[in-house]
Parts: sequence; structure tokens; C-alpha cells
Amino acid sequence: MAAMKYRKFLAEWFARNPDMYNGWDVEVHDELKELTNNWENWTLRYKSRPAKGEYGFGTDKPYTIILEGTKVNRYGEAASCEQRPAKDFVWERAFDCEGTDGQIARLVMEDKEGNLYLGENIGD
Repeated sequence: MAAMKYRKFLAEWFARNPDMYNGWDVEVHDELKELTNNWENWTLRYKSRPAKGEYGFGTDKPYTIILEGTKVNRYGEAASCEQRPAKDFVWERAFDCEGTDGQIARLVMEDKEGNLYLGENIGD
């Protein structure tokens, strides 16, 4: 199961960054931590080549890569990120986190060396 590698990446990334959703109220924050830290809750929505996915990230629009230790607001916008061009990656994968009613869905970008990066929120 190739997708398991990416699902585990997501769960581990969120486990390393437990304060990512501090802008949410405490009850929701704790529930989100529990959901996002479990790799079994991440479902592959699609896999495509960079800039070819269903979200219209064209080759002229850079991807937003979320940096470790960042916090996001209620809209999934990160305080710390970097912009990387589509040519830096070989795969774009989209994942939904089950139990979040479509609110938490993320891109995972993979570069030529197989390194994975957390992309922007594509949830509702």
C-alpha cells in the first residue's frame, strides 16, 4: 500500500506540530489532534503530477509548503510557509481527514528525491 507512506507522513507531521490548530476552541482543538494524528483517518482523494490536480494549481502558481512549528488560523492559512514552483515536485497527492466534515484536507507534495512536504489546506 503505497498510500500508507503518505498517510503516515500526515499523521506524524501533525503529531510533531500539535499546536497547529490553537486558533480553534479547546474542545475542537483536542478532537482535531486526535483525528489528524491517526494515519488511518487520512484518505487519498487523488494523485496527480504537479499542476495537474483537480485544484487548479497551474505551473505558474507556486505551491505553498507549510513549515514545521507553524500555527494556522481557522481557515487553514499557515503563519510560516514557503512558496515552491511546481517544477520542484514529481507528485501531488490530496488527502481528506475523516471525521472533520471536509474541513481538513491537505496536499502532500513529493520531490524527485522522495521527500514529502505538507501542502496547503484544500478543505472546506
